[in-house]
Amino acid sequence: MECKQRQVTRFLSLLPFLFLAVDAFAAPSTVNAQLTPSRVFGKAPLLVFLDATGTTDPDTTHPIHHLSYCFDADSTNQLPAGTGRGQKGQTYSKAGHKTTNADTFCGSPMFAYIYEHPGTYTAKLTVTAEDGDISTVTQQITVTDYADSNTVCINEVGDSIWTGCPGAATKKNIGASGYEDFDNAVESCISGGNKRCVFKAGGSYAANNNVDITASDVYIGSYDSSGIPAATKYTVRGSPSTLFYIREDDIRIVDGDYMGNRGNIFMNVEMTTAGHENVLVSNWDLDVHEDIAPITYIVTVHYSNIIFS
Repeated sequence: MECKQRQVTRFLSLLPFLFLAVDAFAAPSTVNAQLTPSRVFGKAPLLVFLDATGTTDPDTTHPIHHLSYCFDADSTNQLPAGTGRGQKGQTYSKAGHKTTNADTFCGSPMFAYIYEHPGTYTAKLTVTAEDGDISTVTQQITVTDYADSNTVCINEVGDSIWTGCPGAATKKNIGASGYEDFDNAVESCISGGNKRCVFKAGGSYAANNNVDITASDVYIGSYDSSGIPAATKYTVRGSPSTLFYIREDDIRIVDGDYMGNRGNIFMNVEMTTAGHENVLVSNWDLDVHEDIAPITYIVTVHYSNIIFS
């Protein structure tokens, strides 16, 4: 009897190892997560669409319907929630789905995120099947900044206080040659592309004609005593039929307040050649004198990856 008890005790002590052996030979996950970013390198603020539609699972012929997709954009260098532009929570989802918290999203297999600050980020996708199978994949996103030497700070007429403007940046006042008003200033600043144009926050700038964006890789925003981006906005006043005509790709227009007139169009994204993409318009207030008509956007064909926020 005592011998049998020893055998039972020994068998029970081996059970955990038996279960581990079974787990070791368990079938691997059949889910194959695929994460395709629209861009893995670019300047801040960088709009990236994360696409998981290439994910496969042989157990289903309808993976989009039967799999659960969860993204983690990685907000390592983002500011804490509630501290202004660039804060955690600057997340944008496609197809009307909601974000689950500041920098993650679970739902459809597409997700858009804005990386507001330079740094190296690791975006992660976790896909879960109905039978519990899980597959995870990561993708590195590298965000750089515009060189100070490619930056132009723009102040109102007579304003000679440049606190917050990078030391190597070009400094221009409205009224200088080529910078007579808002539209001329932007077009002169962005000439040749790879340029950052920042208007002093709190200033008011007149637009007398359309702003024609014909250069790629440009940033139009604001600066203040804390640097770039500013915590507050600048104001554009005027009545051109359309304020911005965007005819190129990789465009960032952020942190402004537009005071227009009845029937004005804020922006026309217009491109006649396929393959141009990546337009970010963020943190703008659109106001109309006397509140008599809305200001509208027009987006024509051949453009993709556009976020208005």
